[in-house]
Amino acid sequence: MLNSLVRDVALARKREGILKSEYDTKKAAFEAETSGLRESLKEASAYTSVAESRLRVAAVEEWKLDGNKQQTGTTIKVVKHLVYTDKSAMDWALEHKLFLELDRKGFETYAKKTPPDFVRIDEEATAAIASDLSEFLE
Repeated sequence: MLNSLVRDVALARKREGILKSEYDTKKAAFEAETSGLRESLKEASAYTSVAESRLRVAAVEEWKLDGNKQQTGTTIKVVKHLVYTDKSAMDWALEHKLFLELDRKGFETYAKKTPPDFVRIDEEATAAIASDLSEFLE
């Protein structure tokens, strides 16, 4: 039973390896063929970002002067930003018993070393498959 399953895994890995190799070869050729185009695209994207940023700044300046939210080619949106410190927000949350969330990763790291009374530690067996199964392909 296990021998046939191991052979199946070995064959699957072999096929995957062949396909990955073919994919990597074609991907490398594609990347070499399009390297100039990618560089041009990167430069065009950078220029677009700068141009858009300049337009946004100019539109906001115009809005500050005339109050018109419909500027040429743009619409001014006013967004509210909350300003507070993490400490003041945490103090408020603890006081009101709201918006408190368990840091699951931190708790589990702690509980593995020093489990509280309500934590039960179960064990589960898993099988690690050998990386070299070539002997099963013969």
